[in-house]
Amino acid sequence: MGFTVSKVNRELKHLIKSGDEIQKINNEDFIDYVDYVYFSAQKNLKIDLKRNGKHISVNINKDEDTPLALEFKESLFGKKRVCLNNCIFCFVSQLPKGLRKTLYVKDEDWRYSLIMGNYITMSSISDAELTRICKRGASPLYISVHTIDEGLRKKILGNETARPIKETLNILLENNINFHAQVVLMAGINDGKVLKETIGYLSSLENCLSLAVVPVGLTKFREGLYPISVLNKESAEKAIDVINIAQKEILKKRGTRFVFPSDEMYLRAKYVLPQYEEYEDFCQIENGVGMIRLFEREVKNAIEDFSDVKPIKRKISIATGMDSYDFMVECINNIKSAFDIDVLIYPIKNDFFGDSITVSGLITGGDLNNQLLNKPLGKELIIPDCMLRDRKDTFLDDVTVDELSESLNVKVCPVKADGESFVLSVLGQKEI
Repeated sequence: MGFTVSKVNRELKHLIKSGDEIQKINNEDFIDYVDYVYFSAQKNLKIDLKRNGKHISVNINKDEDTPLALEFKESLFGKKRVCLNNCIFCFVSQLPKGLRKTLYVKDEDWRYSLIMGNYITMSSISDAELTRICKRGASPLYISVHTIDEGLRKKILGNETARPIKETLNILLENNINFHAQVVLMAGINDGKVLKETIGYLSSLENCLSLAVVPVGLTKFREGLYPISVLNKESAEKAIDVINIAQKEILKKRGTRFVFPSDEMYLRAKYVLPQYEEYEDFCQIENGVGMIRLFEREVKNAIEDFSDVKPIKRKISIATGMDSYDFMVECINNIKSAFDIDVLIYPIKNDFFGDSITVSGLITGGDLNNQLLNKPLGKELIIPDCMLRDRKDTFLDDVTVDELSESLNVKVCPVKADGESFVLSVLGQKEI
């Protein structure tokens, strides 16, 4: 397999030309983007390529920090590797029919895990690919473990041929490949003693950097699927208590709390969230771990930083998920105390997926429209941009931002989910 060069930086034009097909680098097959990044970091390169039907080799000597800066006609990722599992909690299996096709694609590509932080199970990875991960130093990865009980894990994954997780993680350990882990928690399945054992094993691996525990997400479209109960107040409390005990023990041994429940877990248990400092470096922020405390701190800092800014006089509204409503009200009250603003805030119930789904990121355009129609919204409706997917202007149900704006007769303003961007939007400022 080779990749055709479409653009060459000026320094290499005497060696590589547009239209050249690169086939090998340093006598190894040029497979994808991971290879490109790996070899770009090296000083001495021998590149085998095909030019006008002829095979030639060129030698490049450069500084390690100088990239090759080549562009290619083809995607350096090729075909995305999809998941072969049939997880009992799989969110894709809980989607209704008729949504756009990309929502039904189950990703299981370690390259996207490395580059974008996508979680993968490693359950169907081949020996050759695992060797390649180690050889390329692909670190850190993000791995969905769920449990270290091999039999139970196969049941959870719906895959009797799943690669043993302990064996896989030990190979990564032997080759200095770090990883972050997650457990999707299901009451009566992988909580209690099973969760305790999973935390204990993963914390014993020095290459496991952190572990997030997140509640299973269950939509109303589960007819015929494996019976799973919503993680309720009692089961969330018990899980957090197990985690709190583990945190104290691991902190003494490793100097890190290591395992972190997501914010949603605390909200379900009706527990007070940990303080900002207890989230350490917020390494599991994409899993909703510490997101509220981080946003709270960013809002506080922004209020102080922009204390001399005069807000644009207009009435605005904010839409948020049920989970974050109380917290967002507190943030708005803090902003109101510092600035003269007129803000309304609305919690949005998830009728589309079911009311057990309470996070902002899964709110649809249809639910926003149905619940805000004929409500006083002011000049602008601010929403977090995590509600939008793929095309950046489209909700999960294919309603566009423009369509929602027209229906509600208000300007809908998606805002980055960070405190500074939020405060600036409330004040009517794009940037300072």
